[in-house]
Amino acid sequence: MIKPKYIFFLLISFSFSCKKTEDLTPKSRSFYIGFQPWEHDLGHSATIHAYDNIKIYGDIISTQLDDGIPWEQALNGTEFPTDVMANLNERKSLTPSSAKVFLSLMPLSEGRNDIAAYWGQENEVIKQEWEAKNFTDSTVITAYLNYCRRMIDFFDPDYFCYAVEANASFSETDIVYQDFLPFCDTVYSTLKAEYPNLPIMLSLVTNFLGGEIVYGTTEQLLQYSDYVAISSYPYLLPNASNGNANPQKIPSNWFSRMANLAPNKPVCVTETAYIAENLKVSAYFIDLVGREEWQAEYVQQLFTEMNNLDAEFIIWFTARDYDYAGKKLEGIVDPAFYVWMDTGILDGDGKERPSAKIWKQWKSIPIN
Repeated sequence: MIKPKYIFFLLISFSFSCKKTEDLTPKSRSFYIGFQPWEHDLGHSATIHAYDNIKIYGDIISTQLDDGIPWEQALNGTEFPTDVMANLNERKSLTPSSAKVFLSLMPLSEGRNDIAAYWGQENEVIKQEWEAKNFTDSTVITAYLNYCRRMIDFFDPDYFCYAVEANASFSETDIVYQDFLPFCDTVYSTLKAEYPNLPIMLSLVTNFLGGEIVYGTTEQLLQYSDYVAISSYPYLLPNASNGNANPQKIPSNWFSRMANLAPNKPVCVTETAYIAENLKVSAYFIDLVGREEWQAEYVQQLFTEMNNLDAEFIIWFTARDYDYAGKKLEGIVDPAFYVWMDTGILDGDGKERPSAKIWKQWKSIPIN
């Protein structure tokens, strides 16, 4: 299940409020905490280990399906390709029964700027036909709604996201974005009518351009979301090149400004993390100093800020660094793969970092 993420939009994205807060654990927390089951190494044993870490350190799991869509089968209601079903069955069987489930699907491409690729073994002609379609095509809308229904019924989630980082790569004038808005309107309103008790959302990043937040697409997309659902990797901001990841350098009002766009909607963090080691990815001009104590400071700030905002849940990207996978995939995957490698609350060998102590302190207090 390991796959690289693309970085180009992250260098102008992601922010978070990191005001100085007291290092005091409150008597209760508003939010669930958990992870994606991102593997630290290749192989099935690493997959099992990832889910075990969620059982130990989390009370919510993020099941994010962003490999594409089995478009043809979703449209026709037929059995998904064998490789797709194997992936889905494994995820479902390993999901801790005690954990809340946050399910995320992705109609957008990996670059977040076009229709999603085809997921699964399929005739190349059929794949190309689907990937040439646009979001106004009735077959795309029907297929995606069918796919959402099948995945909701399959995983029975507590929270559902129908588009990941939906504002990451669009400007208001993009042609694809103009098609994507009515697509979101239809998907959101249809699913909301069919699943009235299920929180339905799309996740958003905060765009950082020239020192200013660009809110146009974010405000428009928030119409089609029950939550202000934020994806944020703030160590990339504001010094993604030749800087350091001291969280005190992050502007203090970024997260609150985002939340204030829809003050009547609840807030959640669908993805976040912070480096605990130095990060150098020359292909993307990233050269940052990272420290374990800075990561721990960010965890404390994150939890305190989210508790003050009565947040619903927080998803940390990975529980454990994936150094072992990184070494084996060097030269094979996009260099962006390494941007998140050292963000675990456990290091590459599985040893707890200082941030894990803070994490466990918060996990031990009751949810209000």
